[in-house]
Amino acid sequence: MVSEVRYRPWGEERYNRGALSTRYTYTGQYSHLAEFGLYFYNARWYSPTLGRFVSADTVIPPGVQGLDRYGYVNNNPVRYNDPTGHCPWCIVVSAVLIVLKAVDYGWTAYDAWQSTRTLSDPTATDSEKAFAATNLAMTVAFEAAEPDDEIPLGLPLDDLARHGIIKLGKETGEEAAEQGFKSFTARNFRENLMRLTGKSADEVADLEAHHVFPQALEKDFQKLGIENIHDPRLGSWVDPTAHRHWSYSYNREWEMFLERKPSSEEIFNFAKQLAKKYEFDIYFR
Repeated sequence: MVSEVRYRPWGEERYNRGALSTRYTYTGQYSHLAEFGLYFYNARWYSPTLGRFVSADTVIPPGVQGLDRYGYVNNNPVRYNDPTGHCPWCIVVSAVLIVLKAVDYGWTAYDAWQSTRTLSDPTATDSEKAFAATNLAMTVAFEAAEPDDEIPLGLPLDDLARHGIIKLGKETGEEAAEQGFKSFTARNFRENLMRLTGKSADEVADLEAHHVFPQALEKDFQKLGIENIHDPRLGSWVDPTAHRHWSYSYNREWEMFLERKPSSEEIFNFAKQLAKKYEFDIYFR
């Protein structure tokens, strides 16, 4: 015997013909319409008359519709169905959106922190500070333009775009820098110091390129935020004989000072004091 049942969008029977051989009807859910007018969705009971569940969902789906915890399939039964009463795809989507939002906010916060750090670094070049200031301004502008309040989605597209623009600017600057300093390494320190001070090889032939921050303590300085002690601005020309005379006591003073875990500002102020004490020039502000 052939039987047929047609439904309205929310599950109310619109037409039926013949006797059904199963109780699994609308969207495959067990029907108790004859007894008390509800469908059993495994986790909850659903009323086709109301178009709503009779108890709140324990899982909160994303989006504005998800705030209605009694709602059925985001109030769109023509497009969606809910086989468990929990909307399992909502769980997956929610997890993905949470991860994306965390990446978006985390990336933005880290970038802003790095830029602020660069702006307060006395060894940072003018171009580095300019890029940092630009990055901060773009962070505010791009975050404001992101439609986070309109959709439950936090893609880090603004961060990707901002990094692309900053990278392009840096590459352009680096091409120009190729005509100036070499990479800031111990091996290039003397040559870079010559370029910085405008000295020729003959003029400094009898002088030593002195690291204001001792190389023996390089790792200690890095832990305290001084990332590269081979920056030529952290160097000075000194007499070799005088250097050998006071280098041990100079390094020892730094060792004792760094044990206090000073801030970057305190480190540079101490360097200025030592420069005055040991009578050598400094090239950082």
